[in-house]
Amino acid sequence: MRLSPVLLALAALGCRSEDKDPIDTVLDTAPVSVDEDGDGFTGDEDCDDNDAAVNPDAEELCDGLDNNCDEVIDTDATDLSTYYADADGDGFGVAAYTVLACEAPEGYTTQTEDCDDGEAAIYPGAPEDDCLDPTDYNCDGSSGLTDADGDGFAACEECDDTSRSVNPAATEICDDIDNDCDGEADVGAIDAETWYQDQDADAYGDADFSQESCDAPEGYAAVSGDCDDLEAAMNPGASEVCDGLDNDCDSVVDDNASDATTWYSDRDSDGYGDGATAKASCEQPAGTVDNDGDCDDREPLAWTDAEEVCDEVDNNCDGSVDEGVTTTYYADNDEDGYGNPSRSTQACEAPDGYITASGDCDDKEPLAWTGAVEVCDEVDNDCDGDTDEGVTSEWTLDRDNDGYGDDATAVSACSAPTAAYVGASGDCDDRDSDYNPGAAEGCDGNDYDCDGDVDNDLDGDTYADITCGGDDCDDADVSVKPENSGACALGTSCLDILNKGYSTGDGQYSVDYDGYLTGDSPETVWCEMDAYGGGWTLLATNGGSGWSDTVFLATTTIGSASLTSNYKGNAWFVMPFTDLMFTDSTMHAVYEGVDSGSQSFYDWQLSIPRYNCGSTMVTPGR
Repeated sequence: MRLSPVLLALAALGCRSEDKDPIDTVLDTAPVSVDEDGDGFTGDEDCDDNDAAVNPDAEELCDGLDNNCDEVIDTDATDLSTYYADADGDGFGVAAYTVLACEAPEGYTTQTEDCDDGEAAIYPGAPEDDCLDPTDYNCDGSSGLTDADGDGFAACEECDDTSRSVNPAATEICDDIDNDCDGEADVGAIDAETWYQDQDADAYGDADFSQESCDAPEGYAAVSGDCDDLEAAMNPGASEVCDGLDNDCDSVVDDNASDATTWYSDRDSDGYGDGATAKASCEQPAGTVDNDGDCDDREPLAWTDAEEVCDEVDNNCDGSVDEGVTTTYYADNDEDGYGNPSRSTQACEAPDGYITASGDCDDKEPLAWTGAVEVCDEVDNDCDGDTDEGVTSEWTLDRDNDGYGDDATAVSACSAPTAAYVGASGDCDDRDSDYNPGAAEGCDGNDYDCDGDVDNDLDGDTYADITCGGDDCDDADVSVKPENSGACALGTSCLDILNKGYSTGDGQYSVDYDGYLTGDSPETVWCEMDAYGGGWTLLATNGGSGWSDTVFLATTTIGSASLTSNYKGNAWFVMPFTDLMFTDSTMHAVYEGVDSGSQSFYDWQLSIPRYNCGSTMVTPGR
């Protein structure tokens, strides 16, 4: 009985001192169980923890090991063999006496069917060659005196009395049987084959060295004809290759070699051969190449895939000459640099009288071609089908000789048909020279300037235009008339009045500032209409020690001024504004100052008080 490691540790406590708890001692000294061979059993359970094939769950085998750790080796193995008792030691036992074991015990054998286990000369297959002995030595149920196969020979006279084809008179054949009972199977068989020595093992033998046998002798082949039995690459079945050997044994070296190169004649030495001259050879013949891309082997500039160039040669061998590389040339009979598109030719170089540019619609007219500038010459210069379109002038008959013609007489031509025609039209009365677009407007109710409007009251509000001495300051707007605005404003500023042509020189004008003023009525201001381009509005006057506290709106003569920080004097000046910026208490005016003495211009910025003029906030300027 084996003790576990824990019990062994407890038993050892009696040899220890009493000053330590026995349980602690066991825990300190007990070995840690491990599974060294990884078979699922630790060392205290496994009888061999270094062999995974040995453990309590293993299957017992005939291998000299206690596989299942039952302390018995091989006895209960699962692969035991059956052995038969062989009392006479002839190698055959009887089925009545058997034993299961890993190895044959003394006096046992694996063979059975011994018909007499007391006589060593009797066993299955024993010879029966004594024709006087009636004993059944071979356990086939008959003796040597019996002719069991009925071939005329008793068992004692032949080597196999179970086959009629085996007896001393039988013919030896190739069947691995000693047919004629001469002690050798297949020797001298009538169907034996001739075999030839094959030293290079290429399956072809030397006809000079042969022998007959049923089976191929070592180093022999069934086919002869090998012309060199020491070179495996040479035999009648080999393919001829370029190697300097007669591979196929036809007595010719490298003829019709499977890896021979096809060569083509290259008479023009352009690197491309003639496909009709193909010849296979291991070596390159002189004057040949390995490609057949030449369509003309007498033309060095022609081969397949060559670049086609203009040389009257089919360079790329596609059957066409100079295709895609010629230039289209057009006949230019009038030598104006443009050819007739209906007369063209393809060529490498321009024939005489031909050019590359087309587009001539009249190759007999040197002033006409597509894209030319149309001019008045009675020629369709730009070839668009129309003559002198867009370049003729309109001429009208001027009967009253005022320089303007009657629209109804207009004609288009390159020049005036007669001296009575002029280039200006629009005359509304070509029999009276007072009426024409260039005439001055009158104030008598007639339309002298031919604009379709009566000159003195254009808007029909019954007030004549101020230019005719009337009171209508905007004769194009029927709603603007003196009774509607109190005082008719001539414009939104002095500059606007000047631009509209209402200026009569320096002086007071009625201006409506359109949003700059808080009131609806126009204001009367002084306008400078002549100096520095005109259109300037009086801004303020200088009181001698600084700016005055009122906007000057009265007539005054402009005196000299020096626009500096020390400005003195009782004159005034104008400031053309370019920008206005307002705050609660100050108007900032960025303007162009004018120095009347030097007539020079310069930029500066001025901050001035913002003035009230009654209920109107005035922002004067240009």
